[in-house]
Amino acid sequence: MNSNQFLTSVRYGHLMVPEYPQLTITSSCMARSRAVLALEPFVDQIRTATGIAESLKPYVRGQLLVHALRSQAVSPMWFAQKQRQCIIGSVIAYPEAKDSSPVTLENCAIINIDMNAHDGTDPTVKITIGGIYLTDAMSASRL
Repeated sequence: MNSNQFLTSVRYGHLMVPEYPQLTITSSCMARSRAVLALEPFVDQIRTATGIAESLKPYVRGQLLVHALRSQAVSPMWFAQKQRQCIIGSVIAYPEAKDSSPVTLENCAIINIDMNAHDGTDPTVKITIGGIYLTDAMSASRL
C-alpha cells in the first residue's frame, strides 16, 4: 500500500479481536505510541472537463500500526497467530479519548510483525493489521 494515500487518525489505546479474544491488547500492553489508524480517503475526485466530480466510496482500506510491549505475553501470541492463521476477522479499536467512538475494521489480516532490535534499545513489537473500514457513503448517497 502506498502510505501517502492514507490519512492518519487518532491514537487508540485498546484493541479487541472478537474471533481471537487472546489477541486483545489493552493500553497497559502498549508502548507510549499506542496504536495509530490510517485510512484511505473516503472520496475519489474524478477530473471532468469543467472541474471535478466527487465519488463516495462504500469502503476504504485501513491499517492499524500497534506498538505492543515486547515484555507482555500478548506479543508472542500475535506472532504465533501470524504463523497459524494471519486472517483474523474483525478488529475493534477503542480510542484513548472518551468522547470518540470505537472503529471497526472488517476482513483483517496480520500484515507484518516487526520484532525490532533484540539488544534492549527498543521495547516494542510493531504489529501491522490491514482491513477494510465501511463508510457511510451508501446511506449518504440516498439523501
